[in-house]
Amino acid sequence: MLKDDGRSELMTAVKHVAAGRRYISPAICDRLMSGYVRAGEQPERTSRTGSWEILTERKRKVLKPVAEG
Repeated sequence: MLKDDGRSELMTAVKHVAAGRRYISPAICDRLMSGYVRAGEQPERTSRTGSWEILTERKRKVLKPVAEG
């Protein structure tokens, strides 16, 4: 979830997690998909470095468990 998601979004997330399911807010899903689409439009990189390195340490700590599911 994003910190500016509303109360109803929080309640939906809590219900999903309490039921043992994963939850990704629509706002995050939109951002991920937009990034995925943009990445598909860009020329392929010759190196795997770049995206991870530009993130702050805090952003890495938040993103890593999301990516791990």
